[in-house]
Amino acid sequence: MSKTPTNSNFSQIEKIAIESVKMASKYVSSRFGTNLSIKSKSGNPGQDLVSDVDKKSQEIIKNIVSENFPEHYFLGEEDENIYNPSTDWIWAVDPIDGTNNFVNNSLQYAISVGVLYRGIPVIGVVWVPWANSDSGLIIHSSKDNGCWIGNQKIIINQDNDKPIRGKLSGVPNRLTETYFTNKKLRNNLGEERVIGSTAYELFLVAYGSMQFAISGFANVWDFAASIIIIQEAGGEIYYLNKEKNFKKFICWNISHDKTKSIENLRRWKGLILAGNPNIVNFISKNIKKKKKLGIF
Repeated sequence: MSKTPTNSNFSQIEKIAIESVKMASKYVSSRFGTNLSIKSKSGNPGQDLVSDVDKKSQEIIKNIVSENFPEHYFLGEEDENIYNPSTDWIWAVDPIDGTNNFVNNSLQYAISVGVLYRGIPVIGVVWVPWANSDSGLIIHSSKDNGCWIGNQKIIINQDNDKPIRGKLSGVPNRLTETYFTNKKLRNNLGEERVIGSTAYELFLVAYGSMQFAISGFANVWDFAASIIIIQEAGGEIYYLNKEKNFKKFICWNISHDKTKSIENLRRWKGLILAGNPNIVNFISKNIKKKKKLGIF
């Protein structure tokens, strides 16, 4: 599919993305609370954990994608293979976002499948375990087709122009140590929470359980699905740029050298601010990162 994609393209791909997440979620749910094989990818005990369930979940998703779209490139957290892709389509997949939560029997984890077209998030599917549902919840979006959980269209509340007290907010640890925040923001952060799963946290923003979230630093596969989900729910996405300011997110840069682009996407880490447009705009004007950053 080298031509400009149509709604039918999006619909077909979104259907397969949902199918892959459903299949992976059944397996992941069945393994929750069981004996796991756990390793550290960095070699540091307790950090950068990966389990046999992460790997199997990614395998399930990858097999379904490969069967249906063999020409698409698959960028999975647990797959370090890089080759020269000839496609404009990239699947950015986190088979378990919040592995540390998962292996410690915390239900705050997610499965995230996002699809990029020429670096633009155009399809997103996120599954989370949910208290009132045996099978969890799947939230999904495709470009210009809205945000949905089942037959319910999800729209982010836009009544407030700044965060308010008593409502949950996704805020990093040690916010005042790493950010300059003026008085307007310090008095209006809301009820601060750290979830430990970027995709789960941004699901809560789209769902309305959180009024905003500052999430990261995290990888492309942590954000790809959630970006289009929040945008289609009427929310706004800002990113932290190299000048240490929050600016509106458009896309990841994709060059003609697709091998280089894939390598850059795999190495990329960033910070995202998400919520209703008024709140996101308010926060972006009243916060600035202190420390030196790499290039977005």
